[in-house]
Amino acid sequence: MDPGWSAYNQAYKGAVKGWIRDYPGAPYFSRGDAWSSAIREDDTISEKEGMEALDCYLKAHILYDSPAAWYFLNAAGFLIEHKWQSKRALELLNQAQSLLAKEQARDAANDNRSAQQQEEMKVRRPTTGRISREKCFAQRVWRDSLKRRKPCVPPSSDRRQKPKTACPIIG
Repeated sequence: MDPGWSAYNQAYKGAVKGWIRDYPGAPYFSRGDAWSSAIREDDTISEKEGMEALDCYLKAHILYDSPAAWYFLNAAGFLIEHKWQSKRALELLNQAQSLLAKEQARDAANDNRSAQQQEEMKVRRPTTGRISREKCFAQRVWRDSLKRRKPCVPPSSDRRQKPKTACPIIG
């Protein structure tokens, strides 16, 4: 990363921490949205700090907002981007997919929208295709992390079996 951007990111994170401290009553700061946005693409953040921010973000949205696929999709994307806890990312993507199906069914039942409003809803909603792609990537990362570990398999077992390379979701 360019040193200029690195310095900017550090200064921005410091500013966000100050705003969180100075404005504890503002939901954007007190519920973790500001901090999770500040660190979303930060590759210098530790896994411990990232996971604390993610847990705070999810907890706040579960407690204070209506359940929506978007929050779980964001959380899973954060984990996938940082290559942390791919199994949890898959679980979050499954939750997002379930909520998305409910949201789409609810939207389909609301037939009093104009054609333009219906199209706008389709554009704003995360697609099942995106969820499937994210799931496939998370599964690949998880499989790769399992390969790096030493297997607890007796030496006589058959290791000639080739691992699957195709995504089980997409095909």
